[in-house]
Amino acid sequence: MFSFAPFSEYAISDIGTPAIPPVPPVIYDKHDGGEAHHRKQLEARLAAESRVRDSRRQEVIAVYEELVEGRPRIVAEIVAPFVEQDEYGQEIVDFAALAKDIERVEALYRELREQDDEEVLLLI
Repeated sequence: MFSFAPFSEYAISDIGTPAIPPVPPVIYDKHDGGEAHHRKQLEARLAAESRVRDSRRQEVIAVYEELVEGRPRIVAEIVAPFVEQDEYGQEIVDFAALAKDIERVEALYRELREQDDEEVLLLI
């Protein structure tokens, strides 16, 4: 009926779990161009952010210059914390710091809108 003959020719230590071969390494190819491509993407993104920052700064400068012509006293009050004097006694406005102060930039835009409204009323 049941016999041990098939197992008798093998040593007991040979009968056990089979050895599983190691998995070969898998190289993932993402098709993204590698490190140089990522660096180019980062530089492009930083350049775009810099252009946006510079355009916003130029816009704040343009609003400031337009308001100085019409309302110099009010503008002087708004930008007073950002005015510095150089070695020749000239006043220099730190527009980079001014552009970061949202409340003061909004105040400049409010004054510009108010000035435009007054000009329209004068024309009517």
